[in-house]
Amino acid sequence: MGAAEDAAYYDTLINDLFKGREDNEIIATDRPTLIRAIAKLTKGIEKGYGKKIDTIDYTTPDDGMLKAMVQNVYEFSGAKNYAQMKALNEALRDGERIRSFEEFKSKAMVILDDFNVRHLKVEYQHAIAASTMVRKWQEFPEGALLKYETAGDERVRPDHALLDGVIAAKESTFWDDNYPPLDWGCRCTVYEVLNENETDLSKIAFPERHKGFGYNVGKTGMIYSPDSKYFIGCPADVLATATNLIDKNQPE
Repeated sequence: MGAAEDAAYYDTLINDLFKGREDNEIIATDRPTLIRAIAKLTKGIEKGYGKKIDTIDYTTPDDGMLKAMVQNVYEFSGAKNYAQMKALNEALRDGERIRSFEEFKSKAMVILDDFNVRHLKVEYQHAIAASTMVRKWQEFPEGALLKYETAGDERVRPDHALLDGVIAAKESTFWDDNYPPLDWGCRCTVYEVLNENETDLSKIAFPERHKGFGYNVGKTGMIYSPDSKYFIGCPADVLATATNLIDKNQPE
């Protein structure tokens, strides 16, 4: 949707929610923004992984991983959409008092901007970064020595800098918890090295992982962790509804 279409749709959504304000349990699926989020995030996967989703041969292990990433994005988008609608419904009231339409609209527009502009931008960049690291992991040969590297500038977070230069074999459990991205906006990477020594991991001060991170995307294909805040408390049927939107021509 373009800016004008966004504005018109949001007006309709806000009006519909306000009309149903007497119902304390209103939870609906905001399908247009759900579809847009899915489209945006799957484009991020395509950009990072380097393959078009509609040309996937799901009979290969490589593309099986891509299928896992796609399903994860659909589930994440569904959970996020549920959280958005829950926040909108909660904004109808200030305690026991039902807010006026203008009060509600003001709060609703902030919520919609947060979910569909500010957060979506960060989530899209994460989809690119994570799917890039999935592809790299699959390309590393067994037995390879891998080196962790930060972006090397003043924006590098201290907990990421602790791992800069660490070398470990692909089979090392080090990569189970320390394979980037390690957080939203993480720019770290990993590459193969030759004729170098592995790092003594007993001398590394391992940072505490942020919620929803600290796993190997290259092994799991999870762009967004089940520990992410949107998944917590999200009903299973919401996730199922989202995954039902996946192209039915793709093999199960």
